[in-house]
Amino acid sequence: MWTEVLKFRGSMQPEDFLEWIGIADEIMEFKRVPTNERVALVATRFQGRAEVWWQQFKLARNRAGKPKLSDWEKMKRMLREEFLPHNFTRLMYQILQNLRQGMRFVDEYTTEFYELLVRNDIEETQDQLVSRYCGGLHIQILDMVNLFDPVTVTEVHQRALQLEKTLSRKSGSGPFMSFGSGPRNRNRTNIGSSSGKNSGGRTSASGSTNSIQRNPASNIQNPRAMGGFRCFGYGETCHRLSECSRSAKKVLFIDPTEFNEEDTEIEEDPPLSAEDIANEEIVDGDTGIC
Repeated sequence: MWTEVLKFRGSMQPEDFLEWIGIADEIMEFKRVPTNERVALVATRFQGRAEVWWQQFKLARNRAGKPKLSDWEKMKRMLREEFLPHNFTRLMYQILQNLRQGMRFVDEYTTEFYELLVRNDIEETQDQLVSRYCGGLHIQILDMVNLFDPVTVTEVHQRALQLEKTLSRKSGSGPFMSFGSGPRNRNRTNIGSSSGKNSGGRTSASGSTNSIQRNPASNIQNPRAMGGFRCFGYGETCHRLSECSRSAKKVLFIDPTEFNEEDTEIEEDPPLSAEDIANEEIVDGDTGIC
């Protein structure tokens, strides 16, 4: 059974360094290493930069007349100050505050949630932890989880797992089927878009050229796209029918020989004679019974 403290070179990522300290604590607790011997045991696993730092640290204490360091808790604080970024605590808290599930599985989101709680040493009540955990869940899962009024993060986690399976089964190819692959897909999308930008716009230019080649007559056949007019007589563009040079202009001319006001006679009714007036019959209209 492997129960040795891992080697530490001092060049790990911050998360790996914190994980190394946690494993070292667990191993020494399991082997029941005395508190005053833990510093010496861990120092035997230093290599590279970590070993150089430890030798300089012991030399500085000897010159100052200080005793050897034997407090493991104090050594852990000094290791954090030396091998963690100075703003690491603030960065970890910002990551926790902005943590969202996104396109990840519920289990992946939950794992990172607990890791960030340990990194930030958060001390909150169960209600506060539940609110923080629920605030990062996918909106569809969150709406249904709130119907159950959970009281612990574990209960919320189990409910979210069941809802995730149900939504994935109903949606088929919906967003819940692609949990875990969302960030990778977005990275590929960003790489493609960035490569198009780095190529000086050649991709976009070629894309527009291809669209023009597929429909070369689209802009020509559409006079509005050309910004001009269209001749409705011959179908030509850039001019109106009234300005068309191909249309035969028709003009009506009046022959003066065919129309003369002086030769025009107006026919009038002949005057009535006395006999016609005498023989004129006067007809009255009918009258009804009063």
